[in-house]
Formats: sequence, structure tokens, C-alpha cells
Amino acid sequence: MGMPLRVAHVGAHGQALPRATTLAQILLVTPDTLHERLLRHHDRAWQPFWSRLRMLAIADIETYYGIAATHLAGLLMRCIRLARHEPPPLLAATLANVQDASTALQRISGETWRVLPVDDTPAPAGVLAIWQSDHQRLREAALIAQACMRESYHVHITCTPLEVPILRSLMGGDTNMISIGTIPMTTQVHLFTSYPANPVALRQSLISGTLLTLVLFGQQPIERTIARMPEIILQEQSLAWVIPSTNAYIAAQHILCAATERPLAAAEVVAWQAGEMIERLERHQQLLRFPDNDAAWQPTAAAGDPYAHFGLRSAGGPGLFCVTNGACFSLLSIHPALIAGDFPAHRCRLVWAAIA
Repeated sequence: MGMPLRVAHVGAHGQALPRATTLAQILLVTPDTLHERLLRHHDRAWQPFWSRLRMLAIADIETYYGIAATHLAGLLMRCIRLARHEPPPLLAATLANVQDASTALQRISGETWRVLPVDDTPAPAGVLAIWQSDHQRLREAALIAQACMRESYHVHITCTPLEVPILRSLMGGDTNMISIGTIPMTTQVHLFTSYPANPVALRQSLISGTLLTLVLFGQQPIERTIARMPEIILQEQSLAWVIPSTNAYIAAQHILCAATERPLAAAEVVAWQAGEMIERLERHQQLLRFPDNDAAWQPTAAAGDPYAHFGLRSAGGPGLFCVTNGACFSLLSIHPALIAGDFPAHRCRLVWAAIA
């Protein structure tokens, strides 16, 4: 059978990094950690890693839509150029049933992908329930979760980023068997505080072996429609995967980071179709061309720290945050709870991270 593979998880920036982590054969990282640790420090602690990199695998790649897809493209571009060996690292990903997946994958990576449909192994039958809620939707979600916990069931609540601190406040300290987050997890009882914007998450819960998947419905038009025809939840749908055109702010950040990691070559600029962006950065004195026959560019001091203000869901910074009880939660969007009255204004404050 051979020796088992060494697996390690790389924590957020600032957390201690055990020496064994850099020698692991499989690394689990988030996009933020990849940007802030592995790429920023590629020539120091992570130098052995980049020389051994053979595969980049992205789980649930369809969840990187909109601006996040543009950031993912920049991250993959930077990773591949740092792994300077032949053949280049293999790209692999898992994805749900989305429309025109091959085109979207090619736009993200610049490479042609082979899409292989795979049927998951059979899973035990589960129960799907719809709970019609009133204006106390989050309070009801907390009460349902606590009731399930008292029956010795493990519960996960999937919600929006803004709802995470609210639910934790409603739970108090009674959360030994309850987890709360924005990403679905395999558990015994899975609660959705609203019909998810990405129905794939709901379908994954139904086929994951979860005993009970419960969705709390409010008065949104889509929720009222589905409440009248709940059978449409079980119909597998091919979703649209939104891959936007190039964003100038995101492109500039990743180009400056790439040039910091290794000077940009003329062939790379042509391959990325980044000539116009390079000229713009030169005019702003953020990139300097070497006075050699072979064109190459490197950032100047005027570029500052190109790694700062990285946000997967924003085009120029970490965006909006909710600060509550000393904890800071990133917000992807303003949630209707701000208007509906579920937001505990006396406990939270909104912070806008301004970009200089």
C-alpha cells in the first residue's frame, strides 16, 4: 500500500507554522491563506513547496463566481508561474452541474479542461422539511437547533455572514453540538436560515447522508413560490456560472503581486493580454521596466504592499465587516435583516474598510 500521504492545514496569517507543514505532501489552504502566506513568502519558508508542487485542486469550484472567479484566475496564474518545472502542475476541481462548465473553466485558467461526469455513491435516504417562519426567523432557527441538540443530534446552521454573530448571540453558550457558518457541512441535522442563493448547497445536503435538512422560509417571493410547489427543490437544475470580464482593480493587484514574486517577462504579458494594464501601471510609476534587451518589469516603492487589501468577494479591498463582541466577520452583502429588524444594533457595528 505504501506510506500514507502527509496532510497539513495552513492557518491564517499570523498563526504559528509547524515545520512539518512545509514538508507535507498535501496542503489544505483557503484562497486568502494562499495569497497571504504561500505566495507572499514563496522564496522563504515555502520555497521547497513550490519546487515540489504537482497538482492544484479546487473543491466546489462553481462557488467561485463573479469577482471571486476573477480572483481565482489571478491566484492560479501566479501559482503556475512559481512552480517552474516541467510538466507544469495539473489543475483539478470538483464542480456541480453548471451550464457550459468547459467555457467557464477555460476563462478562469486559460487552459482546456476535460469534464468528467461522476455519479456519487448511494447515500442513505434523508428528510427534507420546510418551516414557514415569521419575522423571528433567526430566533426560530436557534430554538429548533437547540431542540435537536437536546435529542442528541449534531446540528449545523448554514446562514449569511451577517447572521453568524446574531445566531451565536441567540445560542448563548449552548452550542456543544451546534455549528454555525456560511458553508454547508455534513451533519445529522442541517438548517438553512433561508432558501440558499446557490441551490447546489441544498442539493449537496440532501445527498450527503444528512438525516434532516430543514429550510426556514420567510416572505420572499421565491420562498412563497417554492412553498406552494416544494417538489421543485428536488429537481436537479443546471445552474448559470457567472464569470465576469476582467476587472481592472483585481488585475492590477495580481499583476503587481506576480511581479513582486518574480519579475514579469514580456512573454507572460502577451499570454495574459495584460499589455494595456502594464502601460497603465508604468504611467502611475508602480511598475518599472528593466533597461535590458529582454523586457521585464518589477514593482516600485510607489506600488506599496500589493498583498494588502485582498478580499475574495471584493474588487479593491476586504470590503464590509461586522464587528461584535470583539470578533470581526466579513460581509459579502447587506442582508435584509438590517431592514427587517433582526440586526442587534446595540451589539454590532458596521465597518467600511476604505481603500487609499
